[in-house]
Amino acid sequence: MEIIKITWQRFVNGDGEVIDRCNKTYLNLEKAIFKLEPVLLNFGVKLCFEKKKFTL
Repeated sequence: MEIIKITWQRFVNGDGEVIDRCNKTYLNLEKAIFKLEPVLLNFGVKLCFEKKKFTL
């Protein structure tokens, strides 16, 4: 099975909260993965979603 690795890198403020702009990107990415994952599985491709954080 082929694997596509997606890494979402987000900025976290001093309070440990994700910056609004990064959160919007995450929500859009999550929607896309939800729609693509079942389609790609039919072709033998698995999505691997990884999250990384950066502090300001």
